[in-house]
Amino acid sequence: MSVQRWLKRFFSSVPMQVLTMAGLAGLTLAVLFPGQVIYFKKISNYAFYLVFLEIGLVFFFLIINQTRLMYASLLACGLLCFFLRQASNHNLVLPAQNDQHKISAGLFHMSALQSYVEDDLAAINRLQSDILIFTEVTPEWKPYLKEQLDSCYPYQAWLTRSDPFGQVIFSRYAIQSTDTLYYQDSVYHIEIPSLRCLLDWEDSHPLQCISTYALPPLDDAGYRRLGGQLTELAAQVSGNAYYTLFSGLLNVPNWTTEVTSFRQQLRLLDSRRVSKFFKLPFDHLFYSDRFECTSFKELQDPVNYYGIFGTYQIKVP
Repeated sequence: MSVQRWLKRFFSSVPMQVLTMAGLAGLTLAVLFPGQVIYFKKISNYAFYLVFLEIGLVFFFLIINQTRLMYASLLACGLLCFFLRQASNHNLVLPAQNDQHKISAGLFHMSALQSYVEDDLAAINRLQSDILIFTEVTPEWKPYLKEQLDSCYPYQAWLTRSDPFGQVIFSRYAIQSTDTLYYQDSVYHIEIPSLRCLLDWEDSHPLQCISTYALPPLDDAGYRRLGGQLTELAAQVSGNAYYTLFSGLLNVPNWTTEVTSFRQQLRLLDSRRVSKFFKLPFDHLFYSDRFECTSFKELQDPVNYYGIFGTYQIKVP
């Protein structure tokens, strides 16, 4: 008996078909509705890869002539694709350039810059970005970054710390005000800062630039901390009065419930339309719906993926 005939016979049994369809349904529902179940949340992080797994199952069941299981896999795959599309930027095609005011911003991680720091900073300078945001900035990095970037970015907002929460915003535009917003985590008893700057960018319309860092959520308390941090941040800032750019190394994908809820509260859109296959999108550049994102790219040196960069323009009504 050939392997194909054996597999067809194996999956033809009613118990096996019921178990397979129940597994597909359970896996898909765990991604779509993770709730507060930590195992479902961890499964949901890999929704992007589960799409390809279910596409593989569609072809597998097609080959062994299991039509019912093939359609069940196709339905599960379609639901996951719809879920990911709803959590991402709906405009798959980049908008055309217009004559409105434009701005560019980049988010970079100091922990990833250490191997090729000189080459990476040279590449960052070549971007000629209007705003540079660095996370994981410890006091030891401050003299070096100022030496490299002072001449091009005279306006700066620093929050150096000995833990991963250190941040700095470099700007070509004058900074009107700087605020450090804190979230008090009741579980781990730590204060988590976010940096907020108002930039003198557009006449009568300042630009609000927000930066934050979130610890990787390793357990249920970690996800509650992330949700509380983003909910508190959304309550402390206004997304309506300003043009807004948000940058964050959140250590979860953009389709996570906590992230999508935060974006909905501030009416923010995701700059990322697609991501690298072998790299989950843990860093994010979000922008208010008054903007359009005209370009976005992920940056990598020979060893590490170290940041993202986007350009934006005012949307024409």
